[in-house]
Amino acid sequence: YQVGRHQRTCAAAWVATEFAVSHICCTENYEESGADSLYLTRNEDTAPTCGAQADGKLFTSELGMCYDLANNWWDNKIEAIRGGSATACIDVWEGGWGEGRHMQFCRTDWIPVEFPVSHVCCTD
Repeated sequence: YQVGRHQRTCAAAWVATEFAVSHICCTENYEESGADSLYLTRNEDTAPTCGAQADGKLFTSELGMCYDLANNWWDNKIEAIRGGSATACIDVWEGGWGEGRHMQFCRTDWIPVEFPVSHVCCTD
């Protein structure tokens, strides 16, 4: 991604593209609150992705990526997690990297999380 043509749409309406789309990013605009946006990308044909669920929504984390969820919709809402494969693990923390409670899971089935998650990593 970040190569070739680009189109951005910030509305709840269908919009046609004039080129073949290879990557999609869905971002939230937090400019009014001064918080950072969280940019997530996913390519089904590449490395396994870890996942998290909250309120019926799915968060996917690419292998090798870590996310600080502060000032983001996902902060302290994650209810369940899954790893990306037998060797791709999801790590979640309460309160910060290496702080509070920690959980690591390395399988693709879903398991509940029993604490508020503030940080997520997907590692190999």
